[in-house]
Parts: sequence; C-alpha cells; structure tokens
Amino acid sequence: MNNTLEPVTAESRNHIVGKPSHSDIEYRLATQDDNQAILAFMSSQPMSAGLQMRFDRSPDYFALSKAHAEEVETHLFLQAGIIVGIASLVIRDGFVKGRSEPVVYLCDLRIQPGRRLAGRWHKLFMQRMQQLVKQRGVRYAFTVILRENRSAHNSLLRKRRFNFDQLRGFSTVSILARKPWVKSSTKPVIRHALQSDMSSVQSFLTETNREQPLGVHFDDGTFTKRLSEWPNLTIEDFLLAFDESGTLIGCLAPWDYSALKRVVIDALPFSANVLRNIINLSAPITGRPVISEPPNAQLPDVAITHIAIADRCPDIFAALIDVAVKELFSQKRFATISLCLFDDESLWQSLRHYWYYSTPMDLYSMKLVPDTPDLSSEENRVPGFEFYLA
Repeated sequence: MNNTLEPVTAESRNHIVGKPSHSDIEYRLATQDDNQAILAFMSSQPMSAGLQMRFDRSPDYFALSKAHAEEVETHLFLQAGIIVGIASLVIRDGFVKGRSEPVVYLCDLRIQPGRRLAGRWHKLFMQRMQQLVKQRGVRYAFTVILRENRSAHNSLLRKRRFNFDQLRGFSTVSILARKPWVKSSTKPVIRHALQSDMSSVQSFLTETNREQPLGVHFDDGTFTKRLSEWPNLTIEDFLLAFDESGTLIGCLAPWDYSALKRVVIDALPFSANVLRNIINLSAPITGRPVISEPPNAQLPDVAITHIAIADRCPDIFAALIDVAVKELFSQKRFATISLCLFDDESLWQSLRHYWYYSTPMDLYSMKLVPDTPDLSSEENRVPGFEFYLA
C-alpha cells in the first residue's frame, strides 16, 4: 500500500489510508470503534501552559467535533496497534472577506516524541490537506495553541512542519465573581429570546460573523441544527439586547457543554490556586460548587457562546454579561463562567466589573493555496473562532 490518502468515503473509513515504511506503524482514519482508545490517549496528553489541563470528551470523543460541523475526520497514527498520534479535521463553511467558503479547523494535534514519526505524520497529513484543496476548494486551515505550551510550539511552529501564521491572540477568560462596588452603566433593553426571535437572531449572527475572518455562516441551516442537536441549548437560552428603536444590537447564549466535554485540571500555577482556594472558601455563602484540588479536578464551568455585538460595543456586551452572570451564578451549578476575548479588543472593558482568570492562546491560520490573501491582514477584525468547540 502506498502513502497516498484516498478521498474519504463511507467504505474507506474502515481501512488503512496510509502506511509509512516502518513495518509496525499504521496511519488510518478513525472509526467509532476507536472511541475508547482515543479517549485514553487524549487523557494522557495534557496541555501544559503554566497550568496543566485537558478535555474529557467521554463518553464519545467524536460528539464535540460533530457539534462543530457534520464533516469531520480523525486521523490516527498507531504503532503496534497503540495510538501514538492523532489529528482531527473539522470542515465547515466560514467567511473570508465577506464570502462563505469551506475552511478546515485542525484540532487535537498530538504526536508522541520521535523525529521520524513526526515527519511521517506531517507528510501524510499534509497530503490530505492538498486533497481537500482539490476536492472541496479549501484554501485555509486554522488551529489554536496555548501560548505557553512549549511542546506544541516546538512541534508545530519552530520546526516549520506546518506553515502557520499567527492570526490573532486571544484568551479564554474564566469569570469568578462580580465586584460588588462597581455599578452597572446605562443598559440597553435585555431579555431572553422567544421562538419568534429565531429568524432575527439567526440573521444577526450571520451578518456579524460575515465581518469576521473564518466567521460562521448561520443562515445555511447551522443555527437550526445547533438548537435541535446541541445538548442543553435552546433559543430561550439566548439573551438579546435592543436599542431604543427595538433593533437587535447584541446577543449571547450561556451553554452548559458538559454533555460533550469537561475541563480537567491536573496542575495549577500559584496564582490560579490562590483563586481556587478563595472560591472554595466562599462556596458555603454563594452556594456554588467547589473546585477540586488537582490532579483530575473537573471544573464546573459554563461557556458564553454565540457572542455577537454590534460594532463590538463594550457597553452592549457589559449589559448582556451582567445579566448572564447574575442568572448563571444564581443557579448555583457552576464555579466559573468562561468566554473568549481577543487581544486588544474593546470588549475587555466590559470585564472591569469582575474578578477573572485568563489563559492566553493564539489562533493560527495556514494558507493551503499559494497567493491566497493573508487573513492576518484584516488586523482590525476579530476572527470568527468559537473557543468552546475547540
């Protein structure tokens, strides 16, 4: 068998799609039968960035990627039948300079140490990328790396196996508590969405994402699919902001994603551990769950999703966040509320009301076709990246 990856079909998913010259190494597409082995491999591969964290995707590793998009591939490297490398591809439509086209999100890029192994992994993986260029017209791929994850930087960036360019830095922010002495500013009208708001919310999300590199096209059925298939997400979960004329100017949706993945912390830096102890000391008063001591500490977290704010106005976002935080913490189910903010963007002003912990990351893009416009040139626009699907 040669090293060329064939187009993925229902029949080919059950067969080896590439085999390096090493007689005991196999490269193939994963199937549902590989679920438990993948989960075990991922649990042994924490992301180290000051803190050590990983995602528990049980009981179904594939469920989160399928929530992202229907077209998903997971590529496995096996040695003597044991997984030693993995990479997942999520293919979806994304906006590039205002037009929708297929893009690829690369996630769970993991490979055990080994120069020859990494070289083969990269070669065969990039062959699949070029097939997607020919078959689907894909021009861009993108991925996320924790800023302080040195091993990932070494394997993916410094050795230039992948031609990644930084698109934008961002942070995952964990809101811990509201500062009681900070008063809220003048608010727009905020209310929960109704079934009758479906069309307007969908259109608002699409038009907002159209201005963002890699933004999601919600008018193509994506929004309806999410509301029907995502666990714990309904249209009524959305918070909407309106101006004085009744025009929709902002929205977001808290989403309890625990049915698909959970954040597991294996080690915390000193500052984060201090915050953990403070939260736990206040738990008898707030009624919120405690955060267990690492390792194997599962974080009781809820994500703020589908953030769309007219002109990225911090006052609109602050008003929505204030309502969301008050409602979520009153439920006494979550220790933290997580969201994503990009470096140097205006929405950071909205968090001056809160104590929070942030973990810096970077979004990287890769051009798969020569002479393709550089996405990073749109430096004043935040990307359409959904951190909770990573």
